[in-house]
Amino acid sequence: MRACWIWMAVSVLALGACGGGADPLAQLCVNEAAKRLEGQVYRIDEGEIAGSKETGADGNVTFKGSVILKPGTSSESTQTLDCTVAPAAGDTPARVIGFQFNVQGSGVTG
Repeated sequence: MRACWIWMAVSVLALGACGGGADPLAQLCVNEAAKRLEGQVYRIDEGEIAGSKETGADGNVTFKGSVILKPGTSSESTQTLDCTVAPAAGDTPARVIGFQFNVQGSGVTG
């Protein structure tokens, strides 16, 4: 019986490793953010970005996510990002066609 459970556990782990993985279109957005934030300390939740995937009527895919700049410091701030990816078509590879960071809050008080 114990051998059966061990075999089942190994099978489940092996099958789990086959499926899923990172979304290559979401990864394009993560790579674009990294390129634009080069030289800065930041944290980005790749799972949040991949989980926000929406496909538009035009076939383009949009992603949204949060970026924490200077995490763990007194200067920590949060921004969101919006990224639009055109999927591969014919000889044209998938590519980022729209990207922007959105600063949260105006910084003005009172």
